[in-house]
Amino acid sequence: MPVGALHYGPISIPLPGVIAISSIFIVCGLVLVYMSLTAYRQKRKIKKISISKVNSAQAGPVKLSGTAQSCKLEKSPVNGDPCVFWMVTGWFFYEGGSDNKYRQEWREIFYAQQQDPFFIADETGRMLVMPEGAGINIPSHSSYEGYLRPKHAWEVLVDGRVPKFIESLDENSRARFLKHEGNQIRVTEHIIQENDPLFVFGTATQVDIGSNNESRNILVVRKDPTDMTLYIANTDKGYTDNLSIAVWTGLIFGFAIIAFAVYIVLRQLGF
Repeated sequence: MPVGALHYGPISIPLPGVIAISSIFIVCGLVLVYMSLTAYRQKRKIKKISISKVNSAQAGPVKLSGTAQSCKLEKSPVNGDPCVFWMVTGWFFYEGGSDNKYRQEWREIFYAQQQDPFFIADETGRMLVMPEGAGINIPSHSSYEGYLRPKHAWEVLVDGRVPKFIESLDENSRARFLKHEGNQIRVTEHIIQENDPLFVFGTATQVDIGSNNESRNILVVRKDPTDMTLYIANTDKGYTDNLSIAVWTGLIFGFAIIAFAVYIVLRQLGF
């Protein structure tokens, strides 16, 4: 067998192949470390910013806490409840795999959220929030599980609101659900209603809303194209905690992958 080759059972990988494979692992590890350090910088940036009142907010990164108000009252797509903002997620229950790798898990097949703006208000005023691309952390308002077409007596038909919701979707989204009509599915709806508690972290931007003969600038909270941060929740608790978990998890796995790849290469070189 070649000197410096990696032997795995009957398979022998020459040293250049070992180095190439290890390089891929090192790159993956470095990407994880980079993403973790980016999350760490984001966490520090967020912690430095205190919650502002609406009337004292300046253009740039901003944290606001208050209540939700609608520009126009929406209806949630599943339940038809009046709301300021909605988000819907769909899953199917997967069962499969070999005997030693048999898996049971919920797999996401659908996600949609409202793109229309709404207001965050406090005692000093209100500011428009553009929710497109936001990270959302609000409790679920309703969740339905069941089968679109039960085949056995013990399989429960899903609530009638779910098929009606699926029928209202575009062809591609509808097909993703119908592909799993023999599986158990789950549809969860999250909504923010009028005057619900609201926390927003994002970038306040000057926007010209000129119409006819008048023009004025207003501040709008939206996703900044440079740092890609917009977070909407019902409380300011938990966001930096989640970032801390992401930072440490990424760093540990990233450095572990790099260390393993370097160890394999050094071992094959005889060190």
